Amino acid sequence: MNSTFRSQFIPQLSRYLGRGIEVITDNSYYDGVLVEVGRDFIELAETVPGYETQTRRSIVPIDAINYVRVPTLTA
Repeated sequence: MNSTFRSQFIPQLSRYLGRGIEVITDNSYYDGVLVEVGRDFIELAETVPGYETQTRRSIVPIDAINYVRVPTLTA
């Protein structure tokens, strides 16, 4: 990832802390609340449906992210 893009992307992601986002990588789809933005990763709290609803924490490397959607801004 281009260092200039990264230096702008991380602060932009930080604006969405506490909001629901969708993240697409080459191999995965994540849908959850953005709880942390680090220098090299983001962390999402995803709700796992089932008999007893659980929350799963997912860590996604910044370099693996292909697409981010903030549904509350596009709805």
